Amino acid sequence: MMKEVHAERGSALVMAGLVIISMIGTMIFKDSGEKETANNNTILFPAYYTENPDKLQQIDDINGSMPFNCKVDWPENWTLTENPGDAEWPQGELYTPMYIYDGDTPIGYIAFNVFEPVAGDVTDPEYHKTVWTPLLQDKNGKWEPFTSVLTGFTSQIGIVDIDYSVQDGQTVSTNGILAYDTGLKAYVGIAFMPGAVTREQAIELAMTVRLYAV
Repeated sequence: MMKEVHAERGSALVMAGLVIISMIGTMIFKDSGEKETANNNTILFPAYYTENPDKLQQIDDINGSMPFNCKVDWPENWTLTENPGDAEWPQGELYTPMYIYDGDTPIGYIAFNVFEPVAGDVTDPEYHKTVWTPLLQDKNGKWEPFTSVLTGFTSQIGIVDIDYSVQDGQTVSTNGILAYDTGLKAYVGIAFMPGAVTREQAIELAMTVRLYAV
């Protein structure tokens, strides 16, 4: 009789243990999912590996660049994906883009590039031109003028006008955000689809941008 009682108690304890383990596992996975959704506002760059079959030095520099985080307080209904879909996105020499959607509506993308800082004060109104030179010289997509909204010891964040060419040869105008940090030796560009974001909304978003080391 005692053996049966002990066996029943043992079975009950095993079942209770399994239930507790299951509950803990559910909570862990639930928390992970919630954190993943919350962290949609924080992007790690490089966001992914860029294939380099032609052995280009620029791509090697991108893949080997110092990892850093970019935080932006996106609207809650915006989502980010590596999939560009069928949209004709604004042009610019930026890498590992993450495409921004509001449901099925393309909003823009965020991507990055690297640079070698030159001597000088980042508060100099012309300093940013030494940072994203490729965006100023690209014939298919020119990002200027830039208007700073936040300046730190090693960084600047601001809004920018973007003019880019589409397939039929026409030039389309839109807006975006640019941010750099000389300590990270990197800059981030956000290009919005035409009409997706007003200048005032772009300024509000730019004020939330933060770049920091991992």
